[in-house]
Amino acid sequence: MLRSTLFAICVTALAVVSAQGQEDGQVYLVKNILTGKVIAPAMDGSGLVQNDMKPRVKFQQWKLVKGKMDNVFQLVNVGSGKVITSPSKESAAQLIFEEAAAKHKPSQWFVVEKMPRGLLIKSQSSGHYLDVEGADSANKTAIIQYTLNEKQVRGNQLWELVPAK
Repeated sequence: MLRSTLFAICVTALAVVSAQGQEDGQVYLVKNILTGKVIAPAMDGSGLVQNDMKPRVKFQQWKLVKGKMDNVFQLVNVGSGKVITSPSKESAAQLIFEEAAAKHKPSQWFVVEKMPRGLLIKSQSSGHYLDVEGADSANKTAIIQYTLNEKQVRGNQLWELVPAK
């Protein structure tokens, strides 16, 4: 019962996302609601960080590519073709950036819930959510995966998919 309810929530959330024009193959900037900054690869290749939004910079652009199930997708970087990947099941682990593998479960993500102010994006592999470490607003702050903030203060876990221009 719980599994089917969660699946229904995921499908509904994806339908809401798709209805707003956020579809397979589209290119977006993944912007954090709290900080207003977007996800980008770290310059040293060590992982992912947030930086000021520069809509024309390819390394800040991400393509949504559907996975095997309708509600699952990969976030593929337009500048490199690499994907955002959950490296472990540990909370607070920094996300990594690696070559895409079609059915590589750690690189599969899904929209769990559309909140009034943004989207929660969850790793299919670890069960954790995209998060800005420490809710810090500085450039180069790590993008990590973290357990869901149950206090409803989720700005650092809420995201907006902004169409790239």
